[in-house]
Amino acid sequence: MEILQTETAKFEDIKKLVDEILTHKGDKGDEIELSGDDLLDWICTSQEKSPPSLHHPRICLFAKAKDVEEDLKSVTEGTSPLNDFSKHIDADLRVFELSDKSSGEFDEKDIVMAITYGMMSISDGVDALVLYGLEDKQEDVFISDSDADIVSALKDIQARSNDRLCALIGAILACRLSKTPVFLNGILALSAASLLNKIDPYLTEHCIYAGVMKCDQKALMKDTNIFVLENESEEMIAQTALSLIAYWQSVLYEDRKAI
Repeated sequence: MEILQTETAKFEDIKKLVDEILTHKGDKGDEIELSGDDLLDWICTSQEKSPPSLHHPRICLFAKAKDVEEDLKSVTEGTSPLNDFSKHIDADLRVFELSDKSSGEFDEKDIVMAITYGMMSISDGVDALVLYGLEDKQEDVFISDSDADIVSALKDIQARSNDRLCALIGAILACRLSKTPVFLNGILALSAASLLNKIDPYLTEHCIYAGVMKCDQKALMKDTNIFVLENESEEMIAQTALSLIAYWQSVLYEDRKAI
């Protein structure tokens, strides 16, 4: 996967990346053996293989610079609930630091750099990604226009949203290229997926929303077809989903190999 040269990249370069991804729309890979379980079949389809692999999941947090020190401290000291979940599913945990800028303070380069930064969340060997964007409670929920193209959408983000949203967009696009399933949690991650889904649903076929469905989330889901893991409980749903899939993988595939 080629990472954009951020010093010279423009919104049009992001459009070229999206257009490149969309050239694969309709490609038919090898026939995949499905189990009949919607969630497990989704990960098989996302990875384009059966059985799926979940040897190296990764949990990614995207946070403002001012929040990173506290988030990192809770992670390194083991006080964050993410630690227990990441250990349980044998996942690595990454915290990505973005700027402290507010809406309207970003230029085109800032937006492109954030998208590129998000693309770096995926690397060889990672076979599932859990994405969290830590939102500022004072920020408005970003809802994209249903008919916006990627350039118009990025200009809209530049005017009224933040670079964490851009980094999440970059991560989702990179995972689409690398056939990596994505578990979305939190309103920022859902905003990023909703924006891309409205441009073309193909861009988010590898994404599932595994967070709590509240009023704001339901508004973001309007006019999209993003797969939703229904759950009314609070945090860490995505990690729980990964645990379930790892279990189902063992039951449905690993045991079969022993027969």
